[in-house]
Amino acid sequence: MSRETSARDRVIVALDLPDVEAAEKTIWSLGDSINFYKIGYELVMAGGLSLAEDLAHGGKKVFLDMKLHDIGNTVMQATRRAAKLGAAFLTVHAFPQTMRAAVEGRGDSDLEILAVTVLTSWDDDDLKDAGYATTVPELVARRAAQAEAIGIDGLVCSPAEAKDLRQRLGGKMLLVTPGIRPAGSAKGDQKRVMTPKEAVLAGVDYMVIGRPIVAAEDPSSKKAKTQRSKGSEMAKGYWIARVDVRDDNVYAKYRDANAIAFKKYGAKFVVRGGKFENPEGSSRSRNVVIEFPSYQAAVDCYHSPEYKHAISIRAPISEGDIVIIEGYDGPQPS
Repeated sequence: MSRETSARDRVIVALDLPDVEAAEKTIWSLGDSINFYKIGYELVMAGGLSLAEDLAHGGKKVFLDMKLHDIGNTVMQATRRAAKLGAAFLTVHAFPQTMRAAVEGRGDSDLEILAVTVLTSWDDDDLKDAGYATTVPELVARRAAQAEAIGIDGLVCSPAEAKDLRQRLGGKMLLVTPGIRPAGSAKGDQKRVMTPKEAVLAGVDYMVIGRPIVAAEDPSSKKAKTQRSKGSEMAKGYWIARVDVRDDNVYAKYRDANAIAFKKYGAKFVVRGGKFENPEGSSRSRNVVIEFPSYQAAVDCYHSPEYKHAISIRAPISEGDIVIIEGYDGPQPS
């Protein structure tokens, strides 16, 4: 369990969004500023596990917030599957049998298991309604001690308990804290919250931030659209590619590889092969036009590690030209 984390890696953006398309738009809009994403139940039910795998293979870190709690064998097998997806973190509820099964399922993989002590949307009254004769701090302390004894890598706790847990545990376990809100922002359904500055001072290793970032970055939201002035929309970006291929089998592998980069940067094909004429100049056997959400996205995609890998597959068996160009949405001939 490494403590060597950059400032960028300490912020985990919660992709609490209704579908993969909305999540991909948020990921694209954040670009290289965020390296760690949380995927929970809502997005998993909309195809989020495939997105998690794509993110992991593309060099991003993924926190699968599944809060597993079931019979031991089920938890063990689900944990094993999460490890194969390439996830960095997986949550389970901090019940001893569940935690032991997750540790067994994790095996010798790099997956780190986080135990959820008490949900940040709960307080003492909620525990009483659920039949617990204890307070939130008391239950958190008990579950933290059990998690440490079982070999869990870290705890998901509210900011309210983070400082006390860090003092109890020292540097033995990771502390991952949701309920992070900028000063003055709405709490939403969280009852135990803290500002980012307070979280750092409390000794938190990772801060999970959802709505304050996603609501601001989601370009598909109605609120975001109404806040844009008419002339402020970014012009789209395009690749115009022409290529001759000497080995179709290898080129098929290139297409599989470039799909990872294209998905990450929100690309879509406008032209992909098809009939063509060449009335002027020279041409090649394949012609492709790819649209990106912006010119910068088109440039970033080409220079990304994912596309550089794809190029390494294509280059030995092809010759071609690619032009990256900014789109035009101005006046048209009348």
